[in-house]
Amino acid sequence: MRLDIPPGIELSSGRFTVIAGPPQIQLQLLTRAASTRFLTLYLYGTTSRVLYRLPRGMCGVEVQSSCTAHQLLQVIREVTATVVLVEYDEEMFSALDSDQRLLIEQIGQALHDLAERSSALVVLTARRFDMSVTTISRYADCVVVYAGLPDEAEPGPVKAQTGPQRVQAQRTLAGGW
Repeated sequence: MRLDIPPGIELSSGRFTVIAGPPQIQLQLLTRAASTRFLTLYLYGTTSRVLYRLPRGMCGVEVQSSCTAHQLLQVIREVTATVVLVEYDEEMFSALDSDQRLLIEQIGQALHDLAERSSALVVLTARRFDMSVTTISRYADCVVVYAGLPDEAEPGPVKAQTGPQRVQAQRTLAGGW
């Protein structure tokens, strides 16, 4: 199983990947995973920044919430899906005190083990890195950080733009290798 997301990121089965970026990247990943024929499980904490943005009638994804880090760990250990997408919940992890920091490492190890054990494509998505995501990413096979992309604004009044906007594009690998 393989999933490609622009620009040039290839996610494959048997690997645990951590992706840090704005919610539109998470949404893109979820919609691509839903369009496959594989069983996809989407795990999130108490709230999701992505689910309400999904198009109506989208099927092919099982969604499950975890209210605590202990519940999340238990679900990860019991998963049988081919594609597992975990939306990192900052509030759930920030509530952990210093005695429970080992739990974060156990979650990272469990995500890595899930990818190895069942050849699942496992991805943890977060808006940004914090101490918990950094700890979990130590167990990842690949870490992707989307830098320079604007974080989508929450719904609200639209501000009119004045004048043309100049965009500078980065020309990475412009001349080939």
